[in-house]
Amino acid sequence: EEQGRLVKLPCKVGDKVYKVDRISNKITQHKVIHFEVERVDFDNYHYCFLHHFGKTVFLSKEEAEAKLKGFGGGENADT
Repeated sequence: EEQGRLVKLPCKVGDKVYKVDRISNKITQHKVIHFEVERVDFDNYHYCFLHHFGKTVFLSKEEAEAKLKGFGGGENADT
């Protein structure tokens, strides 16, 4: 940690996360099943990169809804 070599993960395997899709104006729920160096795999063959957390992938549905509203979308959600 002192040398800056640790990666702090935003969640753990088994957690639910919520992904905002700016094109469809929807929020989709995903279950984390695997981590790689910079990538997080979900249970439905989707994935994201660690830098997406806090931008388009969130740990709560409420955060995802707030971001979607910021994009000009509604509260549509597929869970």
